[in-house]
Amino acid sequence: MKLGLKLLQERARKGSFWWPYISNLPETYGVPIFFPGEDIKNLQYAPLLYQVNKRCRFLLEFERIVKQELGHVKQDNHPFEDQHVDSSALGWAMSAVSSRAFRLYGGKCLDGTHKDVPMMLPLIDMCNHSFSPNAEIVQEHEAGDGKMLVKVIAAENIKQGDELELNYGCLNNDLFLLDYGFVIPSNPYDCIELKYDAALLDAASMAAGVHSPNFSSPTPWQQEILSDLNLDGENSDLKAWGS
Repeated sequence: MKLGLKLLQERARKGSFWWPYISNLPETYGVPIFFPGEDIKNLQYAPLLYQVNKRCRFLLEFERIVKQELGHVKQDNHPFEDQHVDSSALGWAMSAVSSRAFRLYGGKCLDGTHKDVPMMLPLIDMCNHSFSPNAEIVQEHEAGDGKMLVKVIAAENIKQGDELELNYGCLNNDLFLLDYGFVIPSNPYDCIELKYDAALLDAASMAAGVHSPNFSSPTPWQQEILSDLNLDGENSDLKAWGS
């Protein structure tokens, strides 16, 4: 949330250098944390609902922490120009960052590798997504002062009027919906999570008129199969990938 808080700070600051960019960001985002309650229920997919609820709880808790930290800050030193920072504002900032920021390499670590740093890239973040993009992001350093340059270069011939497309990542549709507000038809990286809920299966079998439900007490050979499928034990789940 560091980048999100910085975004809120610049949005609140009068005469911010970044205001022309921030003023053109969407006022609202069509991601599930902003869905009406009934629409969230209609998602009807437990792993996705879990992530939506988890993010909403995080925002409410983060709002509490921010209010606590800013409670005794004088107006002259207020980092957000005394503007109200609630869960809605934090959700806007989180959605802006998750849907528009790119992870690029930053400073060098002691072992010579670079840290991944989320960055907001004006104009570049207007490129659409494709698993077969026609462009890519390149980082360079200018000779002399070492200033970092970020460029979008064509990966193929692009005709006038064509969309510029980047690959946002090999993500499943849960993450695309959570972070970007859309899903990819026939997504080759999509998957669903399956869990073995013995209590739920017992209740369903009783409702269906099965008089001897034994889902809660599988036989040893059944237990072995469930374990092999990663459907038994703590934090167990089975991911089935689309084709």
